[in-house]
Amino acid sequence: MYEVIGVRRTAGTSKKTGRPYSGYTVFYTYLDQEVIGVKADNEFLSDTILNGYIPKPGDHVDLIYDRNGFLIKFSVVA
Repeated sequence: MYEVIGVRRTAGTSKKTGRPYSGYTVFYTYLDQEVIGVKADNEFLSDTILNGYIPKPGDHVDLIYDRNGFLIKFSVVA
C-alpha cells in the first residue's frame, strides 16, 4: 500500500512511439524494510488506468504490476 503525497497532471507525445499520452504523475511514500522511516517514489498513471479517478494527497492506493514490471492496475484502498 502506498500513500499519495502529491499529484501532477502530465500529457505529451512519447519520444519512443510518437503516440500521445495523458494522465497523472503520482508521488507517494511507502514502508521499505531497508529504510529507516519511509521511502518516496513516483509513478505515471495513465488516464486509462485511472478510469476517471483523480488521485489526491492522502489517498492510500495499491499499484499492481505484471511480471515485466508494467503497471496494470490501480486501486484506492478504503
